[in-house]
Amino acid sequence: MSFLDTISEHASAFKPKSVKIVAHDGADGISSAALLSLTFQALRIPYACSFVTQPDPELLDQLAKEPHGTLLFADTGAGASASIFRALANKEVLIIDHHPGEAHPRMLNPLHYGEGPESISSAGISYLFCRALWPGIRSHAHLSIVGALGDRQELESELHHLLLAECVSAGSISTKKGVQLLGYQTRALKYVLAESCGEKAGAVLKDAELDVSLRLHELNDEQLSKLAGALERHLQIKTPFQEQYLLAGEQDALSKEARDFALLLHACGRSGNPVAGVGACVGDSDLKRKAGESYITFRKELTKAKEWVQSHPEALHEKDGLRIVNAGFAVSPQIVGALAEALLKEKGETALLLSRMEHKTKVSLRSKQFDCLAVLKPLLESVGGEAHGHSGAAGGCFPSVSEDAFLQLSKDALTRMQMEELLE
Repeated sequence: MSFLDTISEHASAFKPKSVKIVAHDGADGISSAALLSLTFQALRIPYACSFVTQPDPELLDQLAKEPHGTLLFADTGAGASASIFRALANKEVLIIDHHPGEAHPRMLNPLHYGEGPESISSAGISYLFCRALWPGIRSHAHLSIVGALGDRQELESELHHLLLAECVSAGSISTKKGVQLLGYQTRALKYVLAESCGEKAGAVLKDAELDVSLRLHELNDEQLSKLAGALERHLQIKTPFQEQYLLAGEQDALSKEARDFALLLHACGRSGNPVAGVGACVGDSDLKRKAGESYITFRKELTKAKEWVQSHPEALHEKDGLRIVNAGFAVSPQIVGALAEALLKEKGETALLLSRMEHKTKVSLRSKQFDCLAVLKPLLESVGGEAHGHSGAAGGCFPSVSEDAFLQLSKDALTRMQMEELLE
């Protein structure tokens, strides 16, 4: 049976009295939760929604005691499926996820049907599931693309082509040529390039000969070509142009382009306000305003974190393209992933960030060379931790008492891998 047929089959059998949605607190999970919430509202199915980074034993114990007969995990759960189905044996459980995990009859995961991890996002799966329940969800098909772009998927698979065709047919997305920089609608060139190009931002700006106060969406074709040429020369980006996905129902600068909308949702999750992200997805004006505030808060926190790294060189291990930062309690665990991405954009090939919680240490890995989950998983398991994520981005937690051991293992393993790449 194909993956699409399996989704339809699960939708046909889905007859809940009430549902608890448990979604990951990133852009893909928030988009998924919004699609599911809209569908359950339309079908008058009672539901509640909560957001997590990773389901742990304490959460599962709590969920087992809740009154909802059906639990639906979105963009989380695949890696902990055995624990979930064991702890929630008295519940109807469905997992919608595209991350690696043990196959189960009650899981919708493209990896178990011959599809790749980048073939579709959890929001895309959620959309197809919801569409089979309620055709009216087509008006929000664009959220499937927002979720995919939030996970940095390339939208090149047959499933993505299917979703994009539905978005265009519904009139919810239009496309436009742009360049490979985040901040299409939101910020001036000087800020976008500083974040995206790191120490080479000045050279790119000088070469492009553009007014630094211009926003990307204000550039005409000639100016776009100048910028693209500068990016190609200074950053060795072979194909500096990329498709921009403009959301028809959005006029706000923070949410007009789908990648920026995904950034907004991600900021909501990392600022502890994923509900505001759901509100932005469904068009709630008050919650959308709060989402914008969360975005601003997130940007400020990220800027402070980058400044802390710059002013504390003793916390940075840097060698052969590898950057490891042990931030202790100075950087919020909620933004270590974003900080890892920001540091990787500045320079280097691999960035590993650590941030302390009360008794655990959170870690986030980003790399231009390696499968992040494949690298991080054995490192964390060797010190009693757990990993989650995918090839492009991975994270996890481990007991803080093992911090020194983890750092040494990571330095040795990542340095060796970096050297092997250089020698090939």
